[in-house]
Amino acid sequence: MASDFSSSCGMEGRRLLTVEDLARYLGLSANAVRVRLHRGQIPLPVIKHNRRTWFDIRDVDAWVDSLPRVPAPDREA
Repeated sequence: MASDFSSSCGMEGRRLLTVEDLARYLGLSANAVRVRLHRGQIPLPVIKHNRRTWFDIRDVDAWVDSLPRVPAPDREA
């Protein structure tokens, strides 16, 4: 998952994501990511450096992989 996203967004080879990068990765707005982080709905460890918050893409992928899977709804044409 990470390699497809990172190469399409020009982030190939990068392991750390900013809040904005994480938002693009998850298909959310940066504000929605901040709100969900604050509420504990995105339980990821963070790296704080120079007033920036970073996320390890391996932690993100592990979290996404741990989310429950539900079958797609049947679509009748």
